[in-house]
Amino acid sequence: MKRLEEFRCQFPLLESQVYGKPLVYFDNAATTQKPAKVIEASSHFYETQNANVHRASHVISAKATTAFEQSRTAVAQFINARSTKEVIWTSGTTNAINLVAQSWGKANLTKHDKVLVSVAEHHANIVPWQMIAKETGAEIVAINLTSSGVIDLKHLKRELSANVKLISVNHISNVTGKLNPVEAIINLAKEVGAKVLIDGAQAIAHHRIDVQKLDCDFYVFSGHKMFGPTGLGVLYGKQAILEAMPVYQTGGEMIKSVSFVKGTCFNELPFKFEPGTPNIASVVAFNDAIALIEAHRDLIAKQDDELTRYTYQSLCQIKAVKPLFDGLPDIPLFSFSVDNQHNQDVAAYLDSKGIAIRAGHHCAMPLMEYLAIDGCLRVSLAPYNTKQEVDFLVSTLQGLLSNEQSIEVIESAHQEGQALKIIERFNVANSWDKKHREIMMLGKEFARMDKALRSAESLISGCESKAWLIAESTANGYEFSADSDAKIVRGLLAVTLAAYQGKSADEILAFDIESYFNKLGLQSHLSPSRGNGLLSIVEKIKSIAESKLLTQ
Repeated sequence: MKRLEEFRCQFPLLESQVYGKPLVYFDNAATTQKPAKVIEASSHFYETQNANVHRASHVISAKATTAFEQSRTAVAQFINARSTKEVIWTSGTTNAINLVAQSWGKANLTKHDKVLVSVAEHHANIVPWQMIAKETGAEIVAINLTSSGVIDLKHLKRELSANVKLISVNHISNVTGKLNPVEAIINLAKEVGAKVLIDGAQAIAHHRIDVQKLDCDFYVFSGHKMFGPTGLGVLYGKQAILEAMPVYQTGGEMIKSVSFVKGTCFNELPFKFEPGTPNIASVVAFNDAIALIEAHRDLIAKQDDELTRYTYQSLCQIKAVKPLFDGLPDIPLFSFSVDNQHNQDVAAYLDSKGIAIRAGHHCAMPLMEYLAIDGCLRVSLAPYNTKQEVDFLVSTLQGLLSNEQSIEVIESAHQEGQALKIIERFNVANSWDKKHREIMMLGKEFARMDKALRSAESLISGCESKAWLIAESTANGYEFSADSDAKIVRGLLAVTLAAYQGKSADEILAFDIESYFNKLGLQSHLSPSRGNGLLSIVEKIKSIAESKLLTQ
């Protein structure tokens, strides 16, 4: 326990409070928190070593270059690459995959070829291949999952042929939390001469990675998911493959010489794929993130195992919680739904209690389509999380389910002067917890729209959850009807429509909605995505008013 406390205290943000409550951070699959040493290393670079790398002859540049390349060496050792030439700095996993797609893919794929991915890939490991497929004529084939949520090897074997040139799959899915049989996949790929790219974004912080033992052709990951800085990633590639690949982007360090007479000569690996000024401070600070993991391998393994089992057993105690897949995940990452609750409503409720989780499609829309769901909840833990935090999550979820039956019905949002009444209610609700409750009560009472009226025309573009709005122009002004499956969105619709009901087109466009929202104290508390959704509602209403004026 003492070692866990010592490990946890290295992450300053974990001591924060949100809405006056201790932060419980369970969104580690999106990004992990940063230890003080990483934060300090970045500041220290700018204070003492700030210079461009490789190019200048002065002492500060030499120090920066040394620190920069020390991090590359650390990464090579961390993943057991044969050479630092096989470690390419990128801006993240997404950029690394795009580099391979644009360079290797464009040079090697034809209309006769296939690329195999799984249905559980992150968009970053789907869209780049779709783009290249459009250019080259190659075919993208999606491999199904087993009931436990791992890649179905039987399906993969059926799709294997000499036409398969690449298999690009995740090591661990950011939705399933399950370890895929990548060793078997790599061996199968070799049988048909296909290359293999492994997206290791979710695996890198939890499992020791040995790229030589795996014998994959490419392995990609991001620094920010392993306690490192944002905006930094790594592309590992076998040296012979990288040397044969054409340059992806040009300029800066990746150039050896330029001449109008002799043309341009490109640099050698690893600089060949690192154009422009790199993210030097993050690269330097990344060394400390790697050192942290190496120094706490046993603690990380122990915590991963204990938190995975404890959280799984704890969530299973709640009958309303429905996991997406069978069995225990391989890392402490849990995707599930809650009976009779919209995902956004659950996430918003937990947020009001200081618990940060993720709700939505998790950049895995094809997987949601495959499962025939709109989205799900995701709780993802790191070694600095505790069983006490898991207990608080479970008790809060149980509280939500029991309180759901006792939420009071409030007055209709369509009564005259309702905007003033809402302002009064929100002024009394002087904390986000109370404001959130007001929004949820408004959402519960909000008059639902006939589902037949849900259409592409009535859909509000930009909302975090699907929402629809229609308007009827009357002699007394516009009458709006709207709907969403998420109570929190319906609550925000109620708040917004209360300001616009009965107004003419001119009055709608002249209304100071920003001042109205400020009086409610909403925008400072809403997440960027939910805040954008609120503004999307407003834009939809304004577009209707503008269309009316244009036709007059």
